[in-house]
Amino acid sequence: MFLARRLPIYPLPLCALLILGSGCLLKTDADAEGREVLSSPEKDQGVVTLPPEDMGGDDMTAPEDMPTPPVDMMPTACGEGEQDNDGDGTCAPTCEVANLGCSGEQAACDDSSGAATCVPTPFSCAQASVLLETTDDGIYTLYVGNDPGKPWSAICVDMNTGAPKTYLPLGVNSGDSNRFEFVDIRETLTFDGTYEAIVMAVTTFWMVRIDPSNLRVDLDDFTFSVTDYYDNDTRVSGKQVPFGTAESCSKQIADPNNRLSARGKIDLTNTPFKIDQSFLSAGECPDVVNESSSDSSYTLRIDGGDEQEEACAVVGPQSYAVRIGSRCNGSVTSPSDTEGPEGFLQLSYEGGVPSLQEVPKTCLELKFANFSRVSGQYTLYADRDPEKPWTALCRGMEAFSQKRFPLDGRDGVIKEYLELPEQDGASNLMQAGGDASNSVSVETKYRAIRLDPNTFEVDVVDLQEADSTKRNPNAGESSVKYGIVYSTTAECCDRTYPGAGKVDLRGTGFVVDDTFDLVGNCPMGGVSFTSQGAVADLTVTGFPGTIIPHRGALNLSTDCGNGLQFFGYYSETDFILRLAYP
Repeated sequence: MFLARRLPIYPLPLCALLILGSGCLLKTDADAEGREVLSSPEKDQGVVTLPPEDMGGDDMTAPEDMPTPPVDMMPTACGEGEQDNDGDGTCAPTCEVANLGCSGEQAACDDSSGAATCVPTPFSCAQASVLLETTDDGIYTLYVGNDPGKPWSAICVDMNTGAPKTYLPLGVNSGDSNRFEFVDIRETLTFDGTYEAIVMAVTTFWMVRIDPSNLRVDLDDFTFSVTDYYDNDTRVSGKQVPFGTAESCSKQIADPNNRLSARGKIDLTNTPFKIDQSFLSAGECPDVVNESSSDSSYTLRIDGGDEQEEACAVVGPQSYAVRIGSRCNGSVTSPSDTEGPEGFLQLSYEGGVPSLQEVPKTCLELKFANFSRVSGQYTLYADRDPEKPWTALCRGMEAFSQKRFPLDGRDGVIKEYLELPEQDGASNLMQAGGDASNSVSVETKYRAIRLDPNTFEVDVVDLQEADSTKRNPNAGESSVKYGIVYSTTAECCDRTYPGAGKVDLRGTGFVVDDTFDLVGNCPMGGVSFTSQGAVADLTVTGFPGTIIPHRGALNLSTDCGNGLQFFGYYSETDFILRLAYP
């Protein structure tokens, strides 16, 4: 098997076949769909240059009066097994015919330069740094076991150090994919001595660190993850859930009906790897593992714990669970193996998926694939699925100047925005209710919303692509958050002037994948979903009353003469509205 095939015209530089984003200079660039775009700073605004419409169709015959090009500009007619990929008029053997017998670290043949040569096929980021003579972080093509038939796209980090790290970008983070729960018990918010089991923390991963020498995933590398907390004490403790595991302590509650299983889902869909390890439960009185699985995914569920021991149960890869061991009511059911290797998830190579450059998921990936790119419109792919393209407005591309992969997650300078096509005057208009003087006190119209392309969660407070109007000069707020509307703050008007909003995602490919709660003083109203979930009409009244995505409501309360009702706690304050790409 060979790395390159015969290219009759327009050969790419050799370095472009090895790595995109390593500093190679090209005459032209390609957008996320492979179409040619101009690469100069003055021209490259992220807009694809398409041929004029009159060049379409099947008839592409040149006009009769078109001059004949000089002989030295005519493509060379090479015979079978030959190529003129450098366009110098000289035919040379293709890789197939040259049969160079490339091996070791120089394991692939490449004839794109006009001469068949052996080129590097690094198996790790550390080896890529040496063989390609680079210290740049970014997207690299690695090869399992240096085998040119086993390529995969990796994110290489810390390439300027003596210990580069290799990360596998995950394809799917929507729904429950690659999210892992920790369940514990706490006193109910009625504070009457009763306890409830709740999800305390959820850790979501969009990349995992992998040892390229043996394809083992490090379960405890949280570099590219985020943990949402639903309990403040858990947040203060810094609890995180290792990749591929779930933990529940709910059997500390005697009543089985009040227990809660912890869940998780390993999902390697749209990656070139599959799961190659069994799973076990461990800890105190754990459930038996019995969940659905496939080569690319595994759904976890666990309940366990003990009221006397105040202990928990876990489920995870076998190498992880055996170190913990199992016991129940003081009896050991399986001994722990504290001398064994640290827990890991074993993968094996399967291949058969596009490269990151073909199906980019984030604007950051686009930047590393071609560092000359600037802010503008680009095509990204939800869940790295070729059938789920969407147009993203990438911001902050120029501000990112160093080829060091950022570790700041959602706080990075490069941000993705989902543009919202105008459907009607009320589309994506959020209004705060007013009074008899001003029926609307404040309103904000959104042209685009900031979207996390990994989790499909919206930053509801980002106003970069929004316009606000303050109709009541005495209003306390100057803008209205996306998907959160509220009513008057005065006890007046008999609910005549409600807060209203319309989340309208028609034409984007996305739909709302969330629920909404009413909070405040005697709130009334609700949400109406239409267009298969692409539209959510919101309305609320109260003194004041607010309608808000469920997770945002968890740290708020309602009161209407029956005493305060607290919803709980949630650590995230910005990315609280979740979408889906069905």
